[in-house]
Amino acid sequence: MRSFVISILLATASVASAQSLCPPLKPAPGEASELKMTERNFTEKAALDSLRWLEKDLVPLIKRHKSTDDLLNNTEGFGISYPNSIAITKGTVLRQRALLAQARLENANLKLKAGIGNVKQVELSKQQFAVARKEFCEFVRHAEYVD
Repeated sequence: MRSFVISILLATASVASAQSLCPPLKPAPGEASELKMTERNFTEKAALDSLRWLEKDLVPLIKRHKSTDDLLNNTEGFGISYPNSIAITKGTVLRQRALLAQARLENANLKLKAGIGNVKQVELSKQQFAVARKEFCEFVRHAEYVD
């Protein structure tokens, strides 16, 4: 029974990672939609690319500048890449947290149906998923690329 539950979890996890957690965004009139981040931007690959930039390129970039003002005025090297890398990494972590909470809820429901779970755990999992999803969707709603 346990291996069956694990198999179902793995199958639903791959489907969950492809599905949308947030309602579609409707851009406000006059809003620059090409700078708007969407849920699709927060992928494992994008987060790893952002982390690589933070790990490998940020320190040499800082060392090349004589002052903080000099660094902050370098929009191409720092002023664009740094906030975008932070946003991508944060958004991806929030998305993964919501997907994990969703998988835990699905697991709690499967256990309940199999007679080895309880309603209390399902309710707790629902609350945790709702909180994680809301935080991620709120982040996505306001996330924009710096350009």
